[in-house]
Order: sequence, then C-alpha cells, then structure tokens
Amino acid sequence: MAEIYGLFSGRDGLVRYVGETGGAREDRFREHIKYSGGALRHWFQEEWRQGYPIRCVVLQWCKYEDRFDVETAWINKFPGLLNERKHYSWSSRKPPCVPAIVKHMRRYRYNVGGFRGVHYDVQMDRYFVLIWPSWRHGFEWARGDEAPGLTASQGGNIWFSDRTRALVARDKHRRSSLKYLPDIQQEFDPDPEY
Repeated sequence: MAEIYGLFSGRDGLVRYVGETGGAREDRFREHIKYSGGALRHWFQEEWRQGYPIRCVVLQWCKYEDRFDVETAWINKFPGLLNERKHYSWSSRKPPCVPAIVKHMRRYRYNVGGFRGVHYDVQMDRYFVLIWPSWRHGFEWARGDEAPGLTASQGGNIWFSDRTRALVARDKHRRSSLKYLPDIQQEFDPDPEY
C-alpha cells in the first residue's frame, strides 16, 4: 500500500503540496523538512516565521503500483501547489474538502491573542508553543510544564495549563540569535475556546 498525502499550514488549512510515499508518511514529512528546496522550503520557513506549523494529512490510500497516477489525480484537484517535479492542470472550480483538515482546524487555534507561536488545543484545553531552533531542522515544540500526557511526535510533554506560562516559555526561546517577527496587533483578545 501507498499513501497520497497533502501538506497544509495551520494558517489557513489549504493544501500546498501533494506527494506519495510507500513508507511512513511521518518519515517522508521529516525528509521534506530537512531536504526540500525552492518554493516548498521558502513556504516552510515563512509559515514557521509567522508562527504556524506545517501539517501532513493522508488524502488517500492506494496500491503501491498505482501511486503515481493517484498522486497526479490529487495534484490536479488543488490550485496553487508548490509541487515542482510534476506539472498539473487544475480543473476544478474549488478544491476538495479534506475532512481531516477541517477537523484539525476546528480543534486548534494558532497564534492566540496575537502571540506568534503560542497555540491552543480546544479539545485538551491546553496551550503549546512552536519554536524553531534552526532553519535546517524545522520547528520543535517547547517543553511544557504540565504533567506528561499526550506527547509531540518528537517526544516529551508540550502542554501548558495557561497562556501566560506558554508565553514565558516562548520568550525564553526567543533569546536566540534568530530574527523573530513582532506579535500580531489585535483590537481585542478573543477567547480561544470560541
């Protein structure tokens, strides 16, 4: 079996890259983070700089020998992709709705309160913080202060019980030499639960 997957940002939930793999999707995603160049690499860096994580979602499972044709069919369903090896002709009036992305976007709130990198998980009622120690190795989640529970894919506790603690952890990591964007100006501070 093979997986056809899409990469999307927490900013807008739009699929920006479609790929295929006969192995583990998570391993392929890590390869993209480490080795991608061009427009895809620029997109990764800009999203991380803005405080948004890139996520990977399964679009379809298929037979291994059919993976290239199925990948091409999915590529043709989305506008504005960053795929460079395959040229496509987007023919739909609007891209397909991917239920896993809709579910993800309902569950998570990114850059809550205008604080770049501080995120909120509605389901768990906990905060987590995106940091990026180096452009070559992608992003990481800051170590949380809550009792261990669910873990990040990199391992370890990532949860904070309140936004202030998450903000303190974020600012601790911002003392590095990387240039960070200022926080987002907002007229009011919406409750992340809504």
